[in-house]
Amino acid sequence: MRSSGYINEANAGGKFGQYNLVNASLDYETSWGNINFQINNLMNEYYEYVYDFGNAGDPVDTIHSPGDGINASVSVAYKF
Repeated sequence: MRSSGYINEANAGGKFGQYNLVNASLDYETSWGNINFQINNLMNEYYEYVYDFGNAGDPVDTIHSPGDGINASVSVAYKF
């Protein structure tokens, strides 16, 4: 996933951030169900969500929320 965006609803004040996220997923089918392995943000890329609360597109009062770092999960689905 690749993204960058404007920091306010008026699309003024320019864009903030540009990042590339690499995610991987593997499904393994068994006789009794399915096992899924998933890794997100494989390269541990730093990114953040930014929003501007200022007026007239001036990036004065911004809030920043960092995205998730590298993380993994395993899920199991049973057939019955």
